[in-house]
Amino acid sequence: MPLEVRGPFLIIGAFVAGMGLGGTRGGQLHADRYRAENAHRYPTTQAGWYLYQRSKNYHMMLGICSAGVRSGAVLSLWAAGFMATEEGIDQLRARLLHRADGQRDFLSTVIAALAVAGVHSRVHGMNTFATVKTSTMALKAGLAFGLAQDAVACLRGGTEVPAYIRWLWPAANASTGTGAKPDEDEAPL
Repeated sequence: MPLEVRGPFLIIGAFVAGMGLGGTRGGQLHADRYRAENAHRYPTTQAGWYLYQRSKNYHMMLGICSAGVRSGAVLSLWAAGFMATEEGIDQLRARLLHRADGQRDFLSTVIAALAVAGVHSRVHGMNTFATVKTSTMALKAGLAFGLAQDAVACLRGGTEVPAYIRWLWPAANASTGTGAKPDEDEAPL
């Protein structure tokens, strides 16, 4: 997919996911904080309990909104960094390998995911074991995301089919117009 189409989807999706995760964590944190701050003065009447719960829920909603927006913005920035890194690697590989088409494949996505995971580990000061775990998760996620992008490119056909697929599966050359056409008497795949 082109960067102009893929970018907003990735950034908005990351913001929504970050807002959901941060909101649930922030809401629970603010509710627990309210309970702890008011543990010494529990209400004694029914109206007092109603007002206590209402105030706790207001604090919880404030926590959901503030932590959700904060986490969504942070995750969107990391997603934008991943997308920019992936696009830069795609452009670099296109220049180094002198290819106009077929340079966009899962390898760029995997390299970008590992690079962003390394920067994330460095920024947050993770130890070796946490860095290895983060890199392993980034490798798996980058591989899955990159192969999904390649599958979409194969389904679209045309010149977007990655070069390794055209090399592994020669029938893909017929759909791109770069290879020999299959004989008429052969059965289709």
